[in-house]
Amino acid sequence: MKRVWWVAVAVLGSLLMTSCGGGGGSVPSASVTPSTWPQPTGSPVVLAPVTGIDGAQAQESDGVAFQLPQGWQTRREQQGDVVRIHITDSSDQNTYVLVTVQGKGDADAVAGAASSAFAQFAVDGATDLEQHPASWDGWKYATAITGRVDVSGSTSEFMLVVALSGSGTVVGVSAQTPGSLQGSLVEQVLRSVRAAR
Repeated sequence: MKRVWWVAVAVLGSLLMTSCGGGGGSVPSASVTPSTWPQPTGSPVVLAPVTGIDGAQAQESDGVAFQLPQGWQTRREQQGDVVRIHITDSSDQNTYVLVTVQGKGDADAVAGAASSAFAQFAVDGATDLEQHPASWDGWKYATAITGRVDVSGSTSEFMLVVALSGSGTVVGVSAQTPGSLQGSLVEQVLRSVRAAR
């Protein structure tokens, strides 16, 4: 069966809206202030950091560190200055994390990327969509988007978190899994993502 990248494609498309033509260069500030973007209305999300997963290996790529569970694999792609790191479960094509690393940005770039992603998810048919203010240790201006999507006749839950690293890089991390995301291994992988030291 063809690998399903439904959430990944939506996230990538929306995040690239804030880059310079989808290619090189830093992420520009939008022409409006963050307060003019739609504000998150969901309940606050606290992403407790995961520093270790049983049997996992610590990995680093493009200024981002994460835990790679046993039996999972990574694949790196680059388009201009935008890097995509696919972290996938070899045994389940619908369980994965996608890290998108962009150029330099600010609070407004994060807010714009999150708002664009939310709109794209809605257009592409996601349900139970909510945008949440998020607290994520080591990241600034974090916003989380949660929802559900139908994949091959079954429901998968997803979360996208858009934030700014301490060095000022805009990063988007999305995770998707069949059934419930909460308490799953894929959620642990998402929460293990941090700026590399």
